[in-house]
Amino acid sequence: MVQVFDFKSVLPALVFVALVPVRAMALYSPVIINEVDYDQAGTDDGGEFIELKNVSDKTVDLGEYTIELMDGANPPAVMYISMDFSSSKPQIEPGGYFVICASADISTLTDEVCNRFAYVNTIKIQNDRRDGIRLLKGTEVVDSLSWGEYLEGLTEGTNPAPEDWDTKENYSISRVPDGLDTDQNDFDFKWTCASPHRANYTAFECLCLNTSCTGGKVCNPESGVCEVVVVPEDIIEDTGASDDGGSDVLVPDTAADNGVGEDAAQPSDTASADVSVPDTAPRDTARPDTGPGLDAAHWLDLPVQVDDIDGEDDYDKGCTAGRSPGNAVAIMIVLFAGIACLIGRRRHPSV
Repeated sequence: MVQVFDFKSVLPALVFVALVPVRAMALYSPVIINEVDYDQAGTDDGGEFIELKNVSDKTVDLGEYTIELMDGANPPAVMYISMDFSSSKPQIEPGGYFVICASADISTLTDEVCNRFAYVNTIKIQNDRRDGIRLLKGTEVVDSLSWGEYLEGLTEGTNPAPEDWDTKENYSISRVPDGLDTDQNDFDFKWTCASPHRANYTAFECLCLNTSCTGGKVCNPESGVCEVVVVPEDIIEDTGASDDGGSDVLVPDTAADNGVGEDAAQPSDTASADVSVPDTAPRDTARPDTGPGLDAAHWLDLPVQVDDIDGEDDYDKGCTAGRSPGNAVAIMIVLFAGIACLIGRRRHPSV
């Protein structure tokens, strides 16, 4: 069965598409129009400039790019000035800026921020309510904007960028945050403090630039409000010692230094025992020694002396005072030997 295409069923949709205004849909480009100052306070337009930004992580050659200034007084907008970089072929480093200035005689435009200068009558940007700028790579439009009013084929999105009013000096229309590009002119651009060849100011940062705080307060760039600077307290409890990485605990020196880092009143840490008490118990000089050890018959009569650790006399403190397990075994042997002798005599009395 052959189906016949019903043209009438799709005709309303085609009419709707035909009536929708053609909006600028720029191709992706690592280079964008980042800031434009097209109108100055009063009648002086010598401070105009256009700033390009490289939003990629690679160096970009501008030799293929062209900037076109568009006049929208009588739509559609027409190009009235074209500036290309085919002869000089300048480069923009990753995240860097390229600024075309009208004049270096303006306070905000110096050799440090201007990469290229032009005669005022050459770069003069139209400041009517329906003007704009296009950036081309070869023959393709890669970025564009209009200000004041919507211009078909030039405005990205449905609404234009805000105007650059001449009521304040050194103001411009800038992408905020710096480098923001959502293809919506009214969302991407804000009227804020001019910042050629540097990151664009936010509204609060711009407010702080024009605010003088008093009473020791400073302007907070995140809120635009004058606030008291609060210094965080030292969370480490300080006992008086220097905070040089060492301990904060001080130990008082109770005696003079003996020259080797120790208190003279204390014995050296290198001594094996109290130097005032010998480590070995003295032998009984009043009784002869009968062998390797002391005379076993007189061992119990000898006083016991140990290291004077606690400073007290350890003589005659009982059987365990200062005696080793080996000495206790010797005592038991002597006692059992004596008991055995007594038992033997009773069983075998002498005749």
